[in-house]
Amino acid sequence: MRVRYLLSFVEDDDRLDGGAGDDVLEGGNAGIWLPYSLRGAMYGNWTFPVDAEYEFRLRIANFRGANPDVAEQTPGAGRGGSGAGRGGGGAAGRGGNGGRGVRAAPTPEELKARDEAARIGAPPRKLILTVDGVPVITDVVEGTGSYGYSNGEITARAKVKAGEHFLRASFPELADLADPQSNINPDKRRGLFVDYLEIVGPHNPSPDHPESYKKIFVCGQHNAVCARRIISNLLERAWRRPVTQQEIASKLGLVAMVQKDGQPFEEGIRLALQAILSSPDFLFRIERDAKPATATPAAVATQSAPHDVTDYELASRLSYYLWATMPDEELYKTAKSGTLRQPKVLQAQDRVSFTATKIEGAA
Repeated sequence: MRVRYLLSFVEDDDRLDGGAGDDVLEGGNAGIWLPYSLRGAMYGNWTFPVDAEYEFRLRIANFRGANPDVAEQTPGAGRGGSGAGRGGGGAAGRGGNGGRGVRAAPTPEELKARDEAARIGAPPRKLILTVDGVPVITDVVEGTGSYGYSNGEITARAKVKAGEHFLRASFPELADLADPQSNINPDKRRGLFVDYLEIVGPHNPSPDHPESYKKIFVCGQHNAVCARRIISNLLERAWRRPVTQQEIASKLGLVAMVQKDGQPFEEGIRLALQAILSSPDFLFRIERDAKPATATPAAVATQSAPHDVTDYELASRLSYYLWATMPDEELYKTAKSGTLRQPKVLQAQDRVSFTATKIEGAA
């Protein structure tokens, strides 16, 4: 069964002074809060569940017209444009009965002139939505808030691979403003900003499981033997050390409990994975002293004396020191072979760690 996701990106507030704004997340949508941006941008990471097409629905808020300073920073657009918009509206209001009685309905020519005055009342701003730097939506926002105020969402579809991606919706010209405060109106609202982004999908998802699924489900059968293999692999990689049969059995008990309750095999693995990732063995880098065979004072003193860390602990030290993450597969295999602390092997691992790919990823 395919699930239709509705994800909403919403900025924490649309006013600089913390005034109340529309809260899209209160509508029951799944979403996250994103940082406030004086320049009206919206950016953040989102994890897409599967390889598929996703529909991006972008809504902008345009409150320009009350703050001419933004327009003044663009050559050829200034107070005159905004003034034209106000003048057109005033002339229409005074027409008819000299300002008394029922106001005359504007003629089509007056409506057209009013709309044109609003269009040129603020400079056009380019709007770009990118996924990992690749444009998905490119548009232009024209005029003051009264021009095209009823326009709805800007939509586009794009194929996205499963996993975490960086999303950014912004106005490039606003990024070059000398003073970002000029995008703030007297009522503390930004003149122009991205209101929200909804992501709907997946559409036409790939029939293949994503790479993250394959890393967890290392065998395809739904039986006890496969469950043990999956749990053993997850425990050893997540906890970065060999695990005991007792530790494996405790997590297999969670899988069996879920299946006994009538839930599918995958749900049992999910619960076991939650327990593994919430354990201190995953959350902390633990280096344990060897337990003495006896509790004699001499044995305790020997235990507290300086001693070498294990190859697994050395691999974790090296990996977290260089890259702030767990050892990769090659480094972990070297630690498992018991040869990591050999000088030539350790030097070779250091050279491998400083590959161009990793250095580029850390930049």
